[in-house]
Amino acid sequence: MTGVLKATLIGAVLLAVVSLATSEANAAPTFSTSGTFTCAGCAGSGTNSVTFLGGQGNALMITFTGLGSTSLNAPTNSSLGNFQTFFSGNGVISASGTFTLTVTQTVPIGGSDSLSATFTGSFSASNSGTGLVTFTVPTAQIGDITYTVTPTCLNLVPPASNNGITTVEGQIVSGAPTRTPTVTATDTPTATPSNTPTGTPTNSPTPTTTGSPTSSPTATSSPTATSSPTATPAPLGFPCSTGDQCSSGFCVEGICCNSECLPPGQCALPGQEGHCVEPTPTPVLSTSALALLIGMLAVVGLVPLLRRRPASRP
Repeated sequence: MTGVLKATLIGAVLLAVVSLATSEANAAPTFSTSGTFTCAGCAGSGTNSVTFLGGQGNALMITFTGLGSTSLNAPTNSSLGNFQTFFSGNGVISASGTFTLTVTQTVPIGGSDSLSATFTGSFSASNSGTGLVTFTVPTAQIGDITYTVTPTCLNLVPPASNNGITTVEGQIVSGAPTRTPTVTATDTPTATPSNTPTGTPTNSPTPTTTGSPTSSPTATSSPTATSSPTATPAPLGFPCSTGDQCSSGFCVEGICCNSECLPPGQCALPGQEGHCVEPTPTPVLSTSALALLIGMLAVVGLVPLLRRRPASRP
C-alpha cells in the first residue's frame, strides 16, 4: 500500500512539473524594443534621435520610439516601434547613416538580439521629401522566439503625411528550432584474443573501456541591461511640450522658441516658426505734436465760418 501511494505522489509531482513547463513554453513572449542611430555630420549620433542641419537655418530630425514591456505573439502585423520625422524651415537637407533595432526579451527566457539597417533621405519642407530605411539584418532570435521585420524596406514620410510617422512592422514566431552542437561518436577499437597452442595457459585480453563522448554545455548569454537613449534637444520650430526638450530652453505655443516670448509676442507665425515676433507698437504723439495738431484742426474749422459771415454795411 505504501509503495502505491509513493508511486502516485511521484507521478502527480512529475505531471505538475510537465504542465508548468508546457504553460511557460506556450506563453506569449514579453519583450521591449529600442533604437540607435549612427551618422556623421549629425547631432545625437548614438541615440534614438538625430538632427541634420541645413545651411539656411533649417533642420531635419528623425526619431525612433520603441516599445515598452509588451506581451505579444503575432505571426503578422506586429509593431516593433515607430520612426518619425520633423522639419523646420526651407531648403534641401540630405540624411544618411545606420540604424540598430534591439529586442530585449524577458519571457520565456531573458536575452537580447539586434537587427541592423541603413537609412537615407532628402527633405526640403514639412510637406516635401522622402526617405528609406533598409534592414540588412531583418531577423533576431532569442531562444526559440524569432523576431522578423517585414517588409525589410520602409519609406520615411514627411511631417505633413501621417504626422511623419512610419511603423516598423514584423512577425513574432515561437517554436523556432535552435541550433545545437552535433556530437559525433568515434570508433573504439576492440581487443581481439590471439590464438595460442593447446594446453598453454594464456592471459585473457582485457577490454579497454572508452568514455562515451559527451557534449559540452552551451553557455547562455544573460540579458544585458541597456541604457535608455537620451533624446537630442530639438532645434527652433520643432514641436515640444516642455522647455527641456528644446536646445534653446524655451517652449512657446507648443514649439521650440528662441526666447521666452512673453505676450503679445508670437512664436508660431507661419514662415517664422521658432522666432519670437512682437507686433509693431502704434506710434504715440508727443504733447507738443498733439497741441499742434489740435491747432491746425481748429484753423481748418474756422476758415469756413469766417467765409460765411455777411459783409458789414457802411
